[in-house]
Amino acid sequence: MTEHYVLVLLLALSALLASVGLLGNLAWKRWLSNGRAMQWLRRHEPDEDVVTLLRRGAFISELHASTPGDAIAELVRALGSLLAGMKRRVRSAVVERELLAATGVGDEVAIPHAVVEGLDRPLLALGRASQGIDFDAPDGRRARFVFLLLIPPKAHDVELRILASIARATIDESARELLGRANGLEEVTRVLEDSAQKTRQSQRPKRKAATEA
Repeated sequence: MTEHYVLVLLLALSALLASVGLLGNLAWKRWLSNGRAMQWLRRHEPDEDVVTLLRRGAFISELHASTPGDAIAELVRALGSLLAGMKRRVRSAVVERELLAATGVGDEVAIPHAVVEGLDRPLLALGRASQGIDFDAPDGRRARFVFLLLIPPKAHDVELRILASIARATIDESARELLGRANGLEEVTRVLEDSAQKTRQSQRPKRKAATEA
């Protein structure tokens, strides 16, 4: 579970760094292990979370793609008029970013993403792949859930928060099983919303029982 959060946070940082090394990964593991990450996530909820962005973006029930590049292209096309005149440039930006560092985060989730010049707000598309697509995840599992995230320039803090929102909604295995069976966008967003809420509740510090006088 914790590893999933580590990798998602590193994905966001990789937009600022040329690469992510083992030392950085271990540093994030130590940061998470002492509870600071969970406190940060509770304090920094995104203005637009995974559910809000998906309702504005796109959902593909079954991707036809079998490779990361084809999956990215398919999700870019699904965003349609939201990327009018930008599709080719967006696809190139995401594929180039994927070549820099693979975006499989483990737990059957991949989050290909890129900063896109000319974009004025974040965009998100989700595609399901029942057979999985190899996004080179650290745990070796193929991605059944591919989130394409597009971010405006100079919005890395927003990117980090949205990535954390995706992680929060998909970290639970039972939620991912429900996500794989969900019919249509409304049911998909309901599963993600319920899962994110449960994760937030599990992260809240437990109140100490009042000491009896």
